[in-house]
Amino acid sequence: MYNKPVVAKEPERPGPELVGKYPGLILMLVSVVVPAVSAEEAADQIESPTIGDPEGMEIVRHSHALANSIFNSRDVTYDWTAGTNIWHSYTDIYSDHYATSRDQDAWRPFDIDTIGVRGRVWEEGYIRFDQTETNQQSSDTVINYETTGSPYAHWYARSDHTFEYPENEDYWYPMTEDEFNE
Repeated sequence: MYNKPVVAKEPERPGPELVGKYPGLILMLVSVVVPAVSAEEAADQIESPTIGDPEGMEIVRHSHALANSIFNSRDVTYDWTAGTNIWHSYTDIYSDHYATSRDQDAWRPFDIDTIGVRGRVWEEGYIRFDQTETNQQSSDTVINYETTGSPYAHWYARSDHTFEYPENEDYWYPMTEDEFNE
């Protein structure tokens, strides 16, 4: 048996000579985003929950994408932050539920396909607040809750977050929880 070696041929790039060969042909320069490794294969790091100020929890995930164009190629590193914050000021109870995506280089907004948060707040076991916000091609979602009810109770807040960046095959659905006892 004889196996003829397979020779891979380099793809030909269209050039000005095609314009002469095919009148009316228009060559366009297009930026292309090349997917990086999948979320399962990536060496993304998820930080331990941290207590915010004055009361709260944040979870931060570090991710990266490879942005390629015909002009340059660079790695983009960004953070996805999921947070819940519940506290009281005098006789009011406040709760923040937020999800953000930021470029680590300059902490600029880093838009992803879908970013969302569902915030819920309970008082003594009874749900007082339930709201969802989902944004497309955005870097932020924020839901705030406040009440003039008595802070002298057990308050519980939970946030479910959505981070989806299909261009990079990257998805993350963390949950954050906070409690307040006066």
